[in-house]
Amino acid sequence: HGLGHVLETAPECFGAGDWYLVPDAGSPEGDVAEVAEKAQLWLRITTTGRQCHASAPERGRNAFLAGAEAVVACHEGLRGAFSRRDPLFVPPVSTFEPTRHEPAVDAINILPGRDVFFMDCRLLPDVSPESVLERARAAVAEVAERRGVRIDVDVEHSRAASVTPTDLPADAPLFPALAAAVEQVYGVRPRPVGIGGATVAALLRARGLPAVVWSRIFNTCHQPDERASLTHICGDAAVFGRLLMTDPGASHA
Repeated sequence: HGLGHVLETAPECFGAGDWYLVPDAGSPEGDVAEVAEKAQLWLRITTTGRQCHASAPERGRNAFLAGAEAVVACHEGLRGAFSRRDPLFVPPVSTFEPTRHEPAVDAINILPGRDVFFMDCRLLPDVSPESVLERARAAVAEVAERRGVRIDVDVEHSRAASVTPTDLPADAPLFPALAAAVEQVYGVRPRPVGIGGATVAALLRARGLPAVVWSRIFNTCHQPDERASLTHICGDAAVFGRLLMTDPGASHA
């Protein structure tokens, strides 16, 4: 059942003084270590119009057309309303992307009365999901009024931002030792970054456990030719081996 299940059923296995390294994000060179993740907010936007024959559009309300306008209204409106930048994160802004679109009608000659699409929002830690939801609903309300349809915005999934609980990310207990081990193996010293993706480090951080995410990867997640490198895997194993032999109380400056 995964790490979440183990955290729930055997919390005694996780000590506050332990080190938590998650090899689930990184860079091709191994020169970044993730110490923060943006909040996740997935929105489901449903447009309800009136289905009819496409040759007589005046008899219906084209939910697809209104939904397409809602896509643009949400994308542009949210980007404009939440444009603050944070250089720790890559990319340094909150992102608001339309992704999945559900099938509507089966025939070309039918004007659809229902349209559903989804937005994947990744929010900087100081951006509240509630404020994004409010802004999205305001944006689609203008489209709904203009097109004579109903548009509902619902939360499909939400997860809070995840930040290693230290005043300075590079001061996380594991970070100096990891940076030293990476430099010994790869000749580069990783810098702390935040990402928009989600890893199981968020489950650890939610319990106050200072997890760091690092590995040497191609970053081809969800792309054509998604792949891993055996050379990277062997090199990363050498980094992990050095960490296992590290004295937690030693200096790694």
